[in-house]
Amino acid sequence: MLLHMSSIAIIIPCFNEAARLDKTSFSSFLSAYPTRTLLFVDDGSTDTTAAWIEDLKKEVPGQVLSIHLGTNQGKASAIAAGISHCLRTVNRFDFIGYLDADLSVSLEEMQRICTIVEQEQLDYGFGSRIKRLNATIDRSSFRHITGRIIATIIDSRFRLGIYDTQCGAKLFNTRLAAIVIDKKFITRWLFDIEIFLRIQREYPSAKGAEIPLLAWRSKKGSKLGVLQAGVIGREILRLFNHYPVK
Repeated sequence: MLLHMSSIAIIIPCFNEAARLDKTSFSSFLSAYPTRTLLFVDDGSTDTTAAWIEDLKKEVPGQVLSIHLGTNQGKASAIAAGISHCLRTVNRFDFIGYLDADLSVSLEEMQRICTIVEQEQLDYGFGSRIKRLNATIDRSSFRHITGRIIATIIDSRFRLGIYDTQCGAKLFNTRLAAIVIDKKFITRWLFDIEIFLRIQREYPSAKGAEIPLLAWRSKKGSKLGVLQAGVIGREILRLFNHYPVK
């Protein structure tokens, strides 16, 4: 039987995002989809992000949750904290996902991922920035080249068979969500790859889909840049050492 009214929580990690958060987009989405809940994780912001979140909670009561981390811990820890919070909440969710605060993947695209996962009765689904006919993928050359290099190195080692591991739009059923955060992530920038490695090892029978996006738009203020290249290289080596090929 297909799930049409699944209760879904979408985690939005935020670190100094007040200038990029679009209140109209979030409130309109929640009004259109009453079974969706947004959990904003304020990752130690020093701007007005916390106040922005509280204002949205007042505007859309019952569909907005929040947790506030005292210090900045990074996106991986923020998402893990959000998933853990959703798993403990009284209102049991069927699926838990996450999405970048700048909405480079729109809420409508995230809803399309949710619909596909529900209709095909999948355990998980995730967006993929594949450039193709009738798709608008506005991605900088640096990010595209970096992503392809990472994907090629990772796939040559782990054979995940995934084109785009790093897209910030993912959805899991609650059983799988608990598995992917069972242990602390060992990387800051490549935790998405860790998620797939944990699924591959802990729940190999899980049914998932890489869903090509219809649109992805790069937004100003991205925290990934040339200076992180060395860090990413070290994190790849850390993955190789921590997740040995069987």
